[in-house]
Amino acid sequence: MKILWKSILVFFLVTLTACTGLRPAPTPTAIDPIAIFTSAVQTVSAELTQTAQAMPTPTWTFTPEPPPIAPTQPVIPAETSALVPPPPVMATQPILLASPTALAPGGGPLCDNAIFIKDVTIEDGTKLKPGEQFKKIWRIQNTGVCTWDDGYSLVYAYGDGRLGGNGFSINSKAEFTAPGEVLDVGMMMTAPEKPGTYGSCWQMRNDRGVVFGTPLCVTIEVVKK
Repeated sequence: MKILWKSILVFFLVTLTACTGLRPAPTPTAIDPIAIFTSAVQTVSAELTQTAQAMPTPTWTFTPEPPPIAPTQPVIPAETSALVPPPPVMATQPILLASPTALAPGGGPLCDNAIFIKDVTIEDGTKLKPGEQFKKIWRIQNTGVCTWDDGYSLVYAYGDGRLGGNGFSINSKAEFTAPGEVLDVGMMMTAPEKPGTYGSCWQMRNDRGVVFGTPLCVTIEVVKK
């Protein structure tokens, strides 16, 4: 019986070996490390060469740079200042020293003009008796450019009448008055009979009958005795 089982086991092992195709292991070959390193280097070198050949050769194209553009200065608009009108010229108010008269030939300063300087006698407001006579004298100055000579006189202008006055006339060379000089002019007058305040104004007149200069006035007060 044991012999039978052994025979079956041997048969089974032989059959299994035949099915699997087992071969005896080959004898290992000795490995040379230097040869392995050399082969690896050659392989890497060959791969690098193939990679370099596969890559396209770069072509360098020169592109000139555009010249630098100068910065543009910003356009600053010119200031347009509002037109300022010039200050108004103030007209000088002339001081009227006398009434206008005929002008010198070609225009210019007045030929005849006169201004009041002072009362020589009988100041304004002097009190007088009714019917009392008095001599009124004014001092004036020739502010024109013409000489007062024959034909120039002092005549009544306006007021409460002449008060009995007859005016004044230049009759002698001693009374001729050149420009800038002064002259005393006057006359005899009479106070009215009725009490009150009275005034009478007179003015110079040239030899052509034109009055000129500052009016010369006298003001008196008539009081009872």
